[in-house]
Amino acid sequence: MFPTIGDLQAQQLVSDAFLQLCQEEDWQFLITETVLTTEAPYSTGTVVSTPGSTAVVGTATVWVNTWTRKVIVLNGTPYRIASVTDNTNLVLEAEYGGPAALSAASYDIYQDEYALPADCDWGRDLYFLDPTDWNRLQLLDHAVFMESKIYAQGILGIPWAVTRVGWSTTGATAPAPLVQFGPDAPSSKREYPFIYLKRPARPTSLTAYPLWPEDFEDLIVLKAAVEFAESPSRPWNSRFELREKYNMRMWKARVRHGGGAQIDRFIRRRFPQYQTSNLYLNVRYSG
Repeated sequence: MFPTIGDLQAQQLVSDAFLQLCQEEDWQFLITETVLTTEAPYSTGTVVSTPGSTAVVGTATVWVNTWTRKVIVLNGTPYRIASVTDNTNLVLEAEYGGPAALSAASYDIYQDEYALPADCDWGRDLYFLDPTDWNRLQLLDHAVFMESKIYAQGILGIPWAVTRVGWSTTGATAPAPLVQFGPDAPSSKREYPFIYLKRPARPTSLTAYPLWPEDFEDLIVLKAAVEFAESPSRPWNSRFELREKYNMRMWKARVRHGGGAQIDRFIRRRFPQYQTSNLYLNVRYSG
């Protein structure tokens, strides 16, 4: 018989097992689809700024105070916006470094950083599909991505890659993961199909679990039992039998609900155009 434990310890064991299992496979029931829409740049009016100053003053502009972290291109150089005071005044994160003062100059304001859904498991694979050619945007390491942007500073176009850039708390009740599009910044409003793996929240009670497939729910309890039985402080005599039973259940769950190609299969079923994209065909028939 399983040794007696308290409700709090049982809840902790089951919660830990639940979160660990969600990380071990690309489970079908964690795959989530949404749309991320990029914004069109803004360039109405003209601007004035002085070298060594972070202040930018607009004429005939209608800037919005939620444009924090957008980018303004002044004299061909991009500057991240720290804050927008009102329709005609904004503050840069870094001083304007142009060779001369700007007067009635043209500009572009664009957004290249976008918040992902709060439940997105940001550290795992992220799938953005180009809505025109259905290629998948490459998910690049941040250092590689920034190196590629050296040659696209302030340039607007069609992004072909994304990278993880941190977390945003602006206008959100909980931190939201951020990605940056590039190397060219988005030059228009576009709707990108976005597929990701959900990161479930830690359950607050033994009854606060999502409605997963029944065999997966059994697997959670079994994994919790294995972790308890194999604890160095209280090894359980039947732990080897329990581990063998868990391994068998895990294998069956992987066959039914897991596997590394689950997301790719989901995308091919949901977006038939993806199968004819150059990226998909190159990967499928290479080597």
